Amino acid sequence: MQGFTYDEIISDIEKRDKFFELYDRLIGLLKANGRGKSALIHAKKRKEIWEEITLLD
Repeated sequence: MQGFTYDEIISDIEKRDKFFELYDRLIGLLKANGRGKSALIHAKKRKEIWEEITLLD
């Protein structure tokens, strides 16, 4: 997602919250527009990023 670096979402809670808010919005829009497979791919990637970040908290 543009505008965020991996280091920023690891270290800056506000940017992390905004990143995941936007990611959730993207997934919701994909689902609402009949793009289930794309939504699933993004949901899995979101989960992967979240799990990696929580390892560093």
